[in-house]
Amino acid sequence: MTRNVYAKTEAECEMKLAELIREMKEEIAAAKEHRKPDDLAG
Repeated sequence: MTRNVYAKTEAECEMKLAELIREMKEEIAAAKEHRKPDDLAG
């Protein structure tokens, strides 16, 4: 999955990028948690 960050200033870009990284880490963690019951059942 590709995601882009656009901003008018470098500082704004860095803030948006940090937020994007946090969101993606949360999504990855949620996906891992979602898969755990399937792994245990099989």
